[in-house]
Amino acid sequence: MQGYDGWYYLKKDKASGEYTQIAWNETDKIYGSWGGSYVNEHFVMGDVNATTSIAWKAPFSGTVTLRATHNIVYRENPSKDQNGSDITAAIRINDEQLKQNDETDAKWTFTNQQNNENGFQAYVIEGIHVNKGDIIYHEVDCGGNRTAAQVYWKPIVEYTAFDPEETEQKIYFINTITDYKNYADIVNSTDSSACAKLMADIEWNRNTPQLMNFAGTIDGNNHKITLRGNSMIESAIDGAVIKNLIIDGAVKMESNAAALISNTAGDTGTVTIEKCMNLADVEATGDYAAGFVANGVDGVMVNINNSYSNAIVKSAGENADPLANKQSTFTNCWYLKNGTKKGEEFVNPTVSMAASAEQFASGAVAYGLNAAASDFIFTQKIGTDLNPVVASENSAKVYRTDTDEYSNNDGAFIAKNGNSTMVCSSKDAQLIFAQYKNDEMTVVDMQSITAGEIIRSDITYNQDTDYYRIFVWENFDNIVPICPHFEYAIQ
Repeated sequence: MQGYDGWYYLKKDKASGEYTQIAWNETDKIYGSWGGSYVNEHFVMGDVNATTSIAWKAPFSGTVTLRATHNIVYRENPSKDQNGSDITAAIRINDEQLKQNDETDAKWTFTNQQNNENGFQAYVIEGIHVNKGDIIYHEVDCGGNRTAAQVYWKPIVEYTAFDPEETEQKIYFINTITDYKNYADIVNSTDSSACAKLMADIEWNRNTPQLMNFAGTIDGNNHKITLRGNSMIESAIDGAVIKNLIIDGAVKMESNAAALISNTAGDTGTVTIEKCMNLADVEATGDYAAGFVANGVDGVMVNINNSYSNAIVKSAGENADPLANKQSTFTNCWYLKNGTKKGEEFVNPTVSMAASAEQFASGAVAYGLNAAASDFIFTQKIGTDLNPVVASENSAKVYRTDTDEYSNNDGAFIAKNGNSTMVCSSKDAQLIFAQYKNDEMTVVDMQSITAGEIIRSDITYNQDTDYYRIFVWENFDNIVPICPHFEYAIQ
């Protein structure tokens, strides 16, 4: 997505020099169009009137290393048709051409005779200093003829050091299990409040260290950590935040078993879990098992928000919870119904929402999470994804159909938060707000809405009203509901 991890997809008009973002093409699943500038999963294509760039905006000041995925950049097989122009691939920082470590320009030409076998390029450029907000452009110019002009280029930018003024904000970017182990060593030895952001899915083994007395922030960035045996964090203290993280795998411990945190520690404080998804089965052969937090001290409060656990949780002892056992608050949280047992007894707490595996897969849980938040905070490809994921640009919204099912293509989304409502329809539709007194309907407002448009409205209550309803219809003349109406009473 545009801006994800600092990456952008841009085209620059050759005449004006003006940059514009390349829009996502849902039909072709690319940024741009096949007939012009585009970026897809592997290739970058320029246009005769515009260059195409994969650009990265520096979130912090520091030193970076540049390289390419698979250590290769090449033109895609022009031998099929050798009428295309020469192609130029170049790296620039802001408006300046970047130099390689040997002082030559980071700029390469691919003729219409070259391909990945006889004309590829490899580069590693180290020690590049960037200021916060600098932009590194990986730019492709196809010349005047774009025949066979795709360039295989998947650039990587990695921080190797941060400037001193960034120390307080420093984030360790986790690309591999080795990166994670190095980060854990820092947390456990010198800086318990160090922060990390996942840039890829990683998988643990039995030798992966747990975090001890953790007080930093981990942004999962909607990536997954697969556990093998132990909880991710042995102990968390005041200030710890875990967000946007998917946990998978399995945890089995004698006691205090959980996917995220075994124990909280310290005298007082707060630990926060936000938009986290646990899919890891958890077992305590002794006592205390939970999806997110197994045990802790009374002085440390755990706040779990907009999260769910779709996992089996078992404790041989007397303490088990699908989410957390100790000193916890739950806001808009869901868990697997009858998925948690202490001994032989099922545990289904009423402070959060229970759902079946079928409801997780159907889109019902994603819809419920979003309805409570009055926003699209989770999305899900129904029929493909078994669980909701944290929403990102162009991800699949979940709607409710007129048959009370869930779909990415049909229906509408309706939610209420305080005195505000949110409505979004999968198709062009008519929106009707109506009030009822003694079951007689009076239309308060009606308007046309376009597909995908989010409508937010503040409600002015009439106290001489019993309840309100919101309808989404295909049109005013032929009243066909797109989704079930939404009703709320006057408090």
